[in-house]
Amino acid sequence: MAALVVGAIARRVLPDWFAPGSPLMQSIAIVGGVLFVMAFVSVFAKRAGKAPRGGLRRHIVLSLFATVFVAFHSTGSVLKPAMLLLLTLAALGGLGAWARTQGAQAMAGVFGQKRGGFASIDTAARDQLRDLSRYKSALLPKLDAQAEERTFSLQLAHWIQAPLTAWRYSQAVKREHELIGTRQSVHWRLAYWRRFHQLLAWAFVLGLVLHVVLVLFFAGYVADGREVYWWHFTAWDIEWL
Repeated sequence: MAALVVGAIARRVLPDWFAPGSPLMQSIAIVGGVLFVMAFVSVFAKRAGKAPRGGLRRHIVLSLFATVFVAFHSTGSVLKPAMLLLLTLAALGGLGAWARTQGAQAMAGVFGQKRGGFASIDTAARDQLRDLSRYKSALLPKLDAQAEERTFSLQLAHWIQAPLTAWRYSQAVKREHELIGTRQSVHWRLAYWRRFHQLLAWAFVLGLVLHVVLVLFFAGYVADGREVYWWHFTAWDIEWL
């Protein structure tokens, strides 16, 4: 919010310097966009076999700095495309903050309270779970010969080296969760916040990419009859849009 306000004031005082497409502000936007991409990629640290806590720290820090840069670049714009991206970004940040505070506390209270859920599994489901465990153990040597089924989790390298086997293993894990009722054992906010956060992140990244493509290649369409004063590759227009 502070970056939005400061950007809006700066644009009003020195419009040539702080217009969103000026050399300074476009450079700030580029830095913010790169930081967002880095933040997006950093969440895959765990899947790449690296320490997940370090990846999470980088994700949070990079996202915070990127948000400030992008919000300042927007200079308080209330145009629909910019506002939609900013609202998506606000929802992302708010959901992430909730997950690390109230959500984390609520999840901590769940641990050690699932014995009843296992006890309620019927005989047929137990047999299916046993079969799934054997099936996963048979697939495991194709993914990691040294791993144990009870502690193994898929990583990015497994998807690259043996994508079909990794997909089969992931489907078996998914079926296990369905039989045990993993998501049903907690409140829906705890069960689905991460998936919703991921969907918002993908929506924001795709929106960011679309914004960059339009500004750099379809500058005529973005300008909508105004002067194209920012650096761009082409000034194509799209009349049908």
